[in-house]
Amino acid sequence: MINWVPVLLATLYLWLRAHQLKQISKYIKEHYPDEWEKLQVNPMGLNAKAAFMANMEASMLNGFLSLQNDKKIKGFYRLQRTLMVFFLVLIVITFGIALYK
Repeated sequence: MINWVPVLLATLYLWLRAHQLKQISKYIKEHYPDEWEKLQVNPMGLNAKAAFMANMEASMLNGFLSLQNDKKIKGFYRLQRTLMVFFLVLIVITFGIALYK
């Protein structure tokens, strides 16, 4: 059972992240339609969804969305960092327990 815990944790993290990204992208589309159009730009010919997500994350870090005083956007970014740290700690603990046994 312990061997599957890191895989399950990683899967849970990816599912939660995908779910949150869908929610925040809908929110941005509804509340910031001009920025939504800018985030759709795909000059490198990548997968359209991957390009949008990369553009959105870059905008949240140091672009238009990072300058907005929007609780939902700030909360999303804080939740993503918290989830990443939480799941990394759980995976490290799980590996530690596996190595100890």
